[in-house]
Amino acid sequence: MSNSKRPHQSKFDLNNNDIIASTSTQTKKKKLIINSNEKRLHTIGQIKELRMLNFMCHKNFSIEFHPTPMQIITGANGSGKSTIANAICLCLGAQARTTGRTSNVQSFIRQGERFAELSITLANEGPEAYKPELYGKEIHIIRKIGARQSGYKILGDNHKVISTRKETIAEINQALSISPENPLCVLHQEVAKTFLLQSDTQKKYQ
Repeated sequence: MSNSKRPHQSKFDLNNNDIIASTSTQTKKKKLIINSNEKRLHTIGQIKELRMLNFMCHKNFSIEFHPTPMQIITGANGSGKSTIANAICLCLGAQARTTGRTSNVQSFIRQGERFAELSITLANEGPEAYKPELYGKEIHIIRKIGARQSGYKILGDNHKVISTRKETIAEINQALSISPENPLCVLHQEVAKTFLLQSDTQKKYQ
């Protein structure tokens, strides 16, 4: 009888998945069970969904974002790619002038309509969640833009209104490290054009 030992068997496969071997008392055969990685969750502060109603070129449009580190939106010129960036920033409390298009937020209302409405859903799960006892696992922010004024609603995952104050959105942004008016986070198309055409090198770094 050989004294050679069997080589050590790792409890992980090449994909780093757990491998569990069990023996059935009836068949006496070994079973190999591979536990795949758990379903990826959105990270805290990540956008889960954006809805636009009567906003710029979009009549009624929504987009769901997957829980991945990077997402790419493509489309032909004039299809509304920049509109998505504008909607995200304005719904998160940014002023209209930061988009580089206009200083009047009413200008974003679709032509022929009397109002526009934006809605964004932010993930709020994990140990660093912002006031989970109040908001739950999701934070919903709604901004309605009327012909004369605009207003906000902030809701939890139970869809009950928690606040209508813009200051509440600023607090959420700070807690979740969101900076909708920072060009290092969101560089709008019109702002990028102005930056590139700026001939004074010193002003580019102010």
